[in-house]
Amino acid sequence: MIPYFYPAWRFGGSVRVAYDISKNLVRHGHSVVVYTSDIKDETTRVDSPFERVDGVDIFYFKNLSLYAAKRKMFVTPSLISAVKNNIKSFDIVHIHGNRTTQSPILHYFLKKNSVPYIVQAHGGLPSTSGHGLKWMYDLFLGYKLLKDASKVIALTQIEAQQYLKMGVSKERIEIIPNGIDLLEYSDLPYKGSFKKKFKIQDGKKIILYLGRLHKTKGISFLLNAYAHFVENFGGNHVELVIAGPDDGYLGEARQLATSLKVGDKIMFTGC
Repeated sequence: MIPYFYPAWRFGGSVRVAYDISKNLVRHGHSVVVYTSDIKDETTRVDSPFERVDGVDIFYFKNLSLYAAKRKMFVTPSLISAVKNNIKSFDIVHIHGNRTTQSPILHYFLKKNSVPYIVQAHGGLPSTSGHGLKWMYDLFLGYKLLKDASKVIALTQIEAQQYLKMGVSKERIEIIPNGIDLLEYSDLPYKGSFKKKFKIQDGKKIILYLGRLHKTKGISFLLNAYAHFVENFGGNHVELVIAGPDDGYLGEARQLATSLKVGDKIMFTGC
């Protein structure tokens, strides 16, 4: 279960992780079914309600609106009957994301039918203290989801500590770094093609950020660090490249770079 799945690459790393896990489970002889929304990106939907990709059966449930998807709200009412009718047929359920509208539905029927499940937060655990919608969600739904999970998956030791702070016992936490499918990198571009495409001098070093441009990714720290480096060591021999789709932070990042007086030394390449 994941709010967005193949081919919704626009929504970042969790889609890729879930997809790679699913197709490799199929390769090892398992039957894998994915329940997700029909959102492809902020403006389009997936055409079909069902698709089989790399042996994975994917069911796309209609999201209430594209407007909601733009704000990462995935509400899929038709999911309820599907879960109610089919939940007993699954040996185990893997829930991607700890704060979704689908998770409470799953949690209710999983508990009712004694089906074991695991949760993988994908970095979504912070902001559980204080006030706000996340705190309210955790108070009424989130803590119960984690409490009843057979296992939870942490990407790093830091995320494992975050699970502990949310009341998950140590023995139920497994640290599993994201895998990489090396076959996808078997045919790489020739060395120097990136510099040639973006007209970067051969002698220049590159500092690369690769990922979604979102305020939670720590890009502001990178920009400030780079500005400090330029001020103290000069920046003519090093260029900062920020590559990845905008997830609401591009404008703010450009503005910060300009205010730090390094806007002309930073390249934003997009996807």
